[in-house]
Amino acid sequence: MNNPLDVGTPQLTALSHQFESLEEDANSASSALDNGVRLQGDFWGADKFGDKAGPVITSTISNLVNGIDSLQKSFENVKTGAVQMAGEYQKTDQANADSIPKVSDPANAPPSAPPGAPRRA
Repeated sequence: MNNPLDVGTPQLTALSHQFESLEEDANSASSALDNGVRLQGDFWGADKFGDKAGPVITSTISNLVNGIDSLQKSFENVKTGAVQMAGEYQKTDQANADSIPKVSDPANAPPSAPPGAPRRA
């Protein structure tokens, strides 16, 4: 059995605002991590250990920042998609409503039978 699909466009719009907040949080986290690490400088030292660890640490931090940036972009895409989806559902609902003849319009009334004519069942 097919169940009708009921989409609440206000809920989709509210969802988009939640993802906007997540997007902002991810952006802040990425900036804080990147800036915090830069403030520390080359904290691993300029010795044999630092020569090996430095590139690994910087690469790992760079990958982490890029991952958070990618997450932020995903939140932005979901936010944009939810807003677009809500708009499309609203347009479709309105188009469907506009395509249904209005009962109150006399032009859409069923033809009336002349007085005394037999009624059809």
